[in-house]
Amino acid sequence: MSDNFKSQKEYINNKFIKTCLENGFFTDEIEINDLIINKINLGGDNYCSDIYQGHVVYRLNNKNFNGEGTQRVEEIQLIIKRMPKKKQGVLQRLQIFNREKFFYTQLKIRMETLMTLVKKPWLLAPKLYHHSTDPFETLVFEDLKQLGFQLSSRQHGLNKNESLLVMEKLAEYHACSILILNKFNDLNDIRNRYKCGLLNDISIKSDSFQLLFGGQLLKLAQLLAEDLEFSQSSKKLLNYYNQFTENVLNSIYPLEGQVNVLNHGDVWVNNLFFKYDKKLSDGNPTPTDIRFIDFQLSFCGSLGFDINYFLNTSLQLNVLEQHRDTLINYYAETLLKTLRQLPYDGSIPTIQEILDEITAKEAYGWVIAFSLFPLMSMDATDSQDNSLESLNDSVFAQRKIDLMFKSKSRTVETLKFIIKRMEQLQIL
Repeated sequence: MSDNFKSQKEYINNKFIKTCLENGFFTDEIEINDLIINKINLGGDNYCSDIYQGHVVYRLNNKNFNGEGTQRVEEIQLIIKRMPKKKQGVLQRLQIFNREKFFYTQLKIRMETLMTLVKKPWLLAPKLYHHSTDPFETLVFEDLKQLGFQLSSRQHGLNKNESLLVMEKLAEYHACSILILNKFNDLNDIRNRYKCGLLNDISIKSDSFQLLFGGQLLKLAQLLAEDLEFSQSSKKLLNYYNQFTENVLNSIYPLEGQVNVLNHGDVWVNNLFFKYDKKLSDGNPTPTDIRFIDFQLSFCGSLGFDINYFLNTSLQLNVLEQHRDTLINYYAETLLKTLRQLPYDGSIPTIQEILDEITAKEAYGWVIAFSLFPLMSMDATDSQDNSLESLNDSVFAQRKIDLMFKSKSRTVETLKFIIKRMEQLQIL
């Protein structure tokens, strides 16, 4: 193992990795030859987990009933997601480990099986090799990078082709969840398991929520007050802040609408892995496939939550300005097409009902825009020391708030565009 990992005296050792691979490959004939573990996540990329990459060289013994057979040496990369309680903070009450484990061991498998009736191959997320609670809540996945997938830049956002691929996959995922919620909810009690997401009545009413996200809203209002074009918008933000908790709660509740799905709950750039083909003439790679990760904040409710979350956190500004309606229409058409192709015998919504559902949750999109988007788009150097614990400190939080709006010009310019839309919708 690498020295930096050895010094931590961790439990992720040869024995643990052997168990992971034997569970994943359904065998008890694996021996670990070499193991290198490195921590790979930084602050600003993952707030409630420690992420490690494991490079494993192992020997697989293929034996028959007589004990005879062959041996072969293989290499594999794993992603190890450790979820210590001390890092989870307010998320502990959501039981994020159990949510994600249930998704990967139950719902993902069911969805991928259902979608074989529609298109092959269709995979939603990485393979889960192993889960454990001793000594820490831990999930072990295949490494999507070894399969040719990669992350886009959270600082720059997604281009049009990447965004269209996200909307297509999200529509297919939502369609599968509609079928499962209608046919299988009694068996798995899905709605009870996924009652709420990151923003809920308890987290929103906490002092830390208003300290950080209310502080961001005030900082944005201050910046806009200095811009003649947005001086009136600045006053509207201050009015919004005067009833901050009530306004945020009203943007989220009720969770259910006319068209309800199992929301991913955290659809943004860092939870989307793309595979690319040859480059286009403009130099942009062509995305050909996508996988989603991190289903720990999933919740049941209006499909408008996921759509507005994604649109207000993850697009390049020109894509948001020029192609917002195109993306939404493509999502709606794909959702309906997929529902018709699945063995779904429930009520199928109209295009207009889907569009209305998205519009009904635009106030939620605004909350995501001023609260989470500035954090997500910070430069890596400015966000390395971010954590749920440190952001609860008022001095630290204020310093970070100042950095958020200086870090990337895209942040303020995107928020200006979103504010104009919110004003047109009379949300502000």
